[in-house]
Parts: sequence; C-alpha cells; structure tokens
Amino acid sequence: MRKRVAAVGVLVAGSACVAIGVFLGPSPSKAAVSPAPPAIGAAQARQIALTRAASAGEANPTVAVAEEPLGQAASGIGAPQGAALVGAETPVYLVTLHGDFVLNLARVPKGFKAPTGNDMQVIIDHTGFVLGLHLGRD
Repeated sequence: MRKRVAAVGVLVAGSACVAIGVFLGPSPSKAAVSPAPPAIGAAQARQIALTRAASAGEANPTVAVAEEPLGQAASGIGAPQGAALVGAETPVYLVTLHGDFVLNLARVPKGFKAPTGNDMQVIIDHTGFVLGLHLGRD
C-alpha cells in the first residue's frame, strides 16, 4: 500500500485568506467505499413527516407530499429568494401537513411558550434525513 501524504497550504491575497488542503491516500480502487444509503419513496417521506406531526401533538393531520428541487422547497418555506443554496437542484420531498401543532421540543427562552401553528412543512431528502421544518399559520 502507498504512503498517505497530506499537504495543507494557505493562500493570502490582499485581506482574503483561503486555506487549501490536499489529501493523497490509497488509490480509489483499494480504498474502502461506503455504499450509498437506500433511497426512500414518497410514502416513507410521508411517514417521517407524520412522526414529526405526532411529536408536535397532532395525530391526524391532512398531508400532501410533493417532490421538487431543494431550492424551490426551501423558498416555499421562507428561505430568502435568490439565496445561494448548495444542491439547490437536488430533488427532495416537501411534505405539507395541516392540523394543530405545538413544538414542545423547541428551545425557547424561559417564560416563553412553545411555538404553535396549523401549517407544518417538512423537507426530507431521499435518504430520509429531515433538512428543514417550518411551522406557521395559514
């Protein structure tokens, strides 16, 4: 097996400082490769969102699931229009739920009540990871 070599450099231009790192390890054919996590479908995304709704006190919300690009889903739940978003074209599930929600697990300042709302959106990637949650009133 080849030796691993690490190199780190810093490029300074004006007042900007950029770190540059390079790692040379064994060739990719000899390196251990983790398999990609299995992709989930819309039904599984719906179930993940229903679990979040149940933890917010709503056992029977109405549910709609849509698959759309991350950038579109994020702007639909309040992200600034035109914000630079890594992976904006990556397909995700946007699950919209309607009911009565109380986010008791949310951290709030002492003396404040937990956030409440009747409109919840959950953004879930195709591995089942929850990327974002929005709670509001319609």
